Amino acid sequence: MTTLTTVISMVPLAMGIGDNGQMMQGLALVDVGGLTASTILALLMLPTYYAIMDKRKKNVEQDVPEAGYMDGRNPAEYYQQKAASEWERFGTPDDDPTPVDDSDMTDGFPD
Repeated sequence: MTTLTTVISMVPLAMGIGDNGQMMQGLALVDVGGLTASTILALLMLPTYYAIMDKRKKNVEQDVPEAGYMDGRNPAEYYQQKAASEWERFGTPDDDPTPVDDSDMTDGFPD
């Protein structure tokens, strides 16, 4: 309603009627166009976008179990098992045989 009243009140300025009508006509046309475009976007396009995204979300939720993703398990359990199998293959981070020489890390610091 606010947009409609503003657009209606800008119509005389947009047509260039009245004193200084030519000077204010550009501003009025921009105002009317911007308010009209934003109203159309907010009232028509945004709900349509939300409806499309909601439908896609429902389709994805239905397709996930059929695709066998994570074998129907909880994601935390799936990734814990995956990490455990990687650790069996490559070893854990604690099994790193590379010696760490940290003697130079404390040089220059008071005891």
